[in-house]
Amino acid sequence: MRLYVKFALMVALFAALASTTGRRMTGALAYEARVAFVFAFGSEADYAALLDDTQRVLAAETGNVELYLAGQRFRQLLADRLADAARRNVPLTDDDVVRIHAECARDAFEWHGPSRRHAAVTTPVTGGPLAQESDARLSRPHPIAQSHQ
Repeated sequence: MRLYVKFALMVALFAALASTTGRRMTGALAYEARVAFVFAFGSEADYAALLDDTQRVLAAETGNVELYLAGQRFRQLLADRLADAARRNVPLTDDDVVRIHAECARDAFEWHGPSRRHAAVTTPVTGGPLAQESDARLSRPHPIAQSHQ
């Protein structure tokens, strides 16, 4: 082939790889190669690192990085609490494990229960504003029923 044809092909190849689509495609190809390598030759640590990297990238793509980091904090807190109990030879019942799980989730996700507004809206049986409105609507006759009387 002539030199200028080879040069044109190299420029086209470089342009394709430099574009965002080409970059995405190259990144996907590198990821697939990494997955294949980990499945073929990787250890448990390699597999865990692959899963962690995949979760981090997906969280970054979807805008949920804070949730990903909170999940990481939760897993670390839970592992630390269970390891501490095992180190001190404390037998844990199922209720203890559930309590520890809830405490770690509350600490990691900074969740301290439903707010007053949320509780009033979601629990109408307690007599919140939603229950009062619902009771008022149920005590009135339906407009269609009134027109047929």
